[in-house]
Amino acid sequence: MQLKVTSDVTKGKLTRDAAKTIASHLAKCSDKVVTVTIQVLSPLRSNSQNRFYWGVVVPMLRDGISECFGEVVSLEKAHELVKTEYLYHEVVNQDTGVILRLSKSTTELTTKEWEVYIDQIRLWASEMLGITIPLPNEQLTILTN
Repeated sequence: MQLKVTSDVTKGKLTRDAAKTIASHLAKCSDKVVTVTIQVLSPLRSNSQNRFYWGVVVPMLRDGISECFGEVVSLEKAHELVKTEYLYHEVVNQDTGVILRLSKSTTELTTKEWEVYIDQIRLWASEMLGITIPLPNEQLTILTN
């Protein structure tokens, strides 16, 4: 039996409803060993961050990959490319020492983690593809001859 309760904490106390829910659940676990975890929630990436990513960053990556490498990729493939480059955790086989990279989901990133991720992509795109991905709300000047 598992319980997940999200609650505001005011002056070190949970909301009344959350405290009642937890107390009720604990009563059902009498004479058992339980684990209690308290985690401070950070806001996940915002809708505007997501729109900027899929509306500006990923299309620019797709186009940059096409220009630089002559390879036409979908938006999803461009997304997967940078995700596997920067959003992963490593698992090491203790017997062989072989390292396996497992990609993380962008949906799990906090707003701060998201900004770090975008900064890494911007730097990579500049160095690898020779393109400048603007900051949100930044306008680039297009030079014409």
